[in-house]
Amino acid sequence: MMVVTETKRLKSQERREQLLDVASHLFSEGGYDGTTMDSVARAAGVTKPLLYQHFESKHALYEEIITTAATKLLEALSVAASPEVAPRDKVDTAFRIYFSMMVSDDVSFRLLLAEPADEDISRHLDAIYDVLVEFANPLIDAGLEPDHQRLLAATVVGAAKASASYWLDNSHEASNETDEQAVDRIARRTAQFIWGGLRSVSPD
Repeated sequence: MMVVTETKRLKSQERREQLLDVASHLFSEGGYDGTTMDSVARAAGVTKPLLYQHFESKHALYEEIITTAATKLLEALSVAASPEVAPRDKVDTAFRIYFSMMVSDDVSFRLLLAEPADEDISRHLDAIYDVLVEFANPLIDAGLEPDHQRLLAATVVGAAKASASYWLDNSHEASNETDEQAVDRIARRTAQFIWGGLRSVSPD
């Protein structure tokens, strides 16, 4: 990653966004444990005290990055939850939105999919996973018991996460694809698999 050497004065919000962007790339490349506040400040071309003016700790910095990414994802996915959308279309639309964001902002997705050793960060990521499950839960309307329905919601989210992880780790194998083609391929394949499973579900 290129080190930012310019020292021009930025407005507070612009500086904060710059620091978040720089930190996102460093965390993605080096992981949570391999990234320090010193390295973030150095890459952003700022002093360490200035970095601490915006973020009280590395934990707070990482947490804001993944929380912001998750919020954007949920806001985008709300389109798929519209009552006017047919069930099959909800599945197709949700996966297309999910993977579109993955392809367009893979740095944030790598952080959402990471499994850091830090227990606090892991708990925060688990909480984000639970929020996604709760979002998917009401979209599965098959007359099931609550625990059965939530299990399937967790399965859907888990499948999306697994597909995203696989694509991010193996995207170089289809490097001749455009982003749009990649989204279409992975969304279509995953949605087909999930929809086939949901169609066969019935109450115990």
